Amino acid sequence: MRAELVLRPPQIPMKVCTIEGCDKPLRCKGRCNLHYHELKRQRKMKPCACGCGEQTSYRFKHGHHTRLFSSEEQTRRGRQNTGEALRDTGERKTYRKLAGRHEHRVVMERHLGRTLGPNEIVHHKDHDRRNNAIENLELMTREEHSRYHTLERHARV
Repeated sequence: MRAELVLRPPQIPMKVCTIEGCDKPLRCKGRCNLHYHELKRQRKMKPCACGCGEQTSYRFKHGHHTRLFSSEEQTRRGRQNTGEALRDTGERKTYRKLAGRHEHRVVMERHLGRTLGPNEIVHHKDHDRRNNAIENLELMTREEHSRYHTLERHARV
């Protein structure tokens, strides 16, 4: 029997991360993938341009650019986006909002002097979603509201 000669390429020793305690394979700059990206993140960080001293990878921390505005300009920008300019300009198919909440719920909460629970429904007596007068609003539970509209639907048929 003849022995076959198998040629294998010489084994190149794997280089590992230079960070102490890490034995992952080398990626770049003497570091593994994890430590390399950590280094990149650290190099990107710089102090915020508003002067607060916080570190950011951008020019300003989020929202800090407004610190350079005068107090009058900051106040004006704060009032700018209340949604008042677009109020009642739509197709009138949905409930009117007040500070991001349904206006009829806010009106009822103010009338009662407490917040409404998740099981409480504010019903419009005249079925006009835009009429949020307290005389037109009635507080019901979900069950009562569902029963009311079910009976109303059956009465029409």
